[in-house]
Amino acid sequence: MDQTNQKRVAFLIPSLAVGGAELQLIRQLELLEEGGFTISLIVLGDELVLMSRIKLPEERRLFLREPHQNHLNVKGIFYGPVSAYAVFRFLRKNSTTKLVAILPMGHWVGRWTVFIGRIFLNDIRLANYHKSQQFKANPPDTFGKKLFHRFGSILSWYTDRANLFISQSVLNDISRNQFVRRPVIVYNFVLEVEPDESLATRYLRQHGLAYKRLIVIPGRVHPVKGQLFFLEATQTLLTPERLQNEGILILLVGGGPDEQAIQEKCAERGIEKYVHVTGFVKQSVLLAMVKLADLVIIPSLFEGLGNVAIEALMLRRPVIASDAGGLTEIVKDAHCGFTFKAGDSESLQDIMHRYLNNELHFDTQAGYTWYRAHFTAQIHIDRLQRFIEKL
Repeated sequence: MDQTNQKRVAFLIPSLAVGGAELQLIRQLELLEEGGFTISLIVLGDELVLMSRIKLPEERRLFLREPHQNHLNVKGIFYGPVSAYAVFRFLRKNSTTKLVAILPMGHWVGRWTVFIGRIFLNDIRLANYHKSQQFKANPPDTFGKKLFHRFGSILSWYTDRANLFISQSVLNDISRNQFVRRPVIVYNFVLEVEPDESLATRYLRQHGLAYKRLIVIPGRVHPVKGQLFFLEATQTLLTPERLQNEGILILLVGGGPDEQAIQEKCAERGIEKYVHVTGFVKQSVLLAMVKLADLVIIPSLFEGLGNVAIEALMLRRPVIASDAGGLTEIVKDAHCGFTFKAGDSESLQDIMHRYLNNELHFDTQAGYTWYRAHFTAQIHIDRLQRFIEKL
């Protein structure tokens, strides 16, 4: 394969909704283009909130806008071969044989694209990019799911050239349940920045929020991210009286489907004055609030890796996180913070009790050193480029 083809690759993703996989991909496309790669992008679904951030030429973008292919579902599965034929025609038009498919719906369509390519004597080199503990978060607990995953495992044996994983935890989850060929781990990256703390202080002042100790829980307000679990688990510890007397403000920086449930839980506990949900905010504001925090808490129930944990390390903040998925590969392995058992109320209560009594020592410099050694953009893109060139 000549040098030009080595650096020509297409990425396939179900949607451009606001999410970790989508935002990471946009940054990856920019860095790969800077590195001399010729990039194409294929989006299956019609959730295209981030479409304006795609700077690729029109001829190297394909938006199928299929409403049932934003995520894995029955209708999208049955329509997979039809989408795969459109993907194959696009790849052939752009003289591209390397395809990186992201998320389960992308994997499904990507594998059918390989089969269609073989019918037309075109060798599509497929790499599936795994971003989550798919089987742990959504176990194959019905006959239909078991049949689909069994068939998917057979497909992977025939179609996959290689597989990318964002953490060892994700690799372990997938490989226990599905055939995996040539696994490679490439950690996500976070661009190193110095946030403007005034963005956070201005926000807090505008919303009349005062504090002596600021606890920040960053990220999507979603059931799997554990914000509601945190409030329920700490009910006897973070009482209205304690929050008031110690001036503790709990700031949930993000938006999502659990916002109303959070508000209702706070009202039920009588702590709505001491817990604030920002809703979706700009990344610059989120980072400023993390920088301002006395403690960053990541109570995820499931987590492929955890970019917000990486950001906390980068900003040298104290971190308490669950041991869900790749969070242990960030916080625990860095020896910079403390972890508790995901979804275990007693484990969380114990670690928070020790924190509130000032019994924990955080080595934030060790966290920053771990960030520099594993999660910078340069380290990530070097590994990703080598992977693509060898595909």
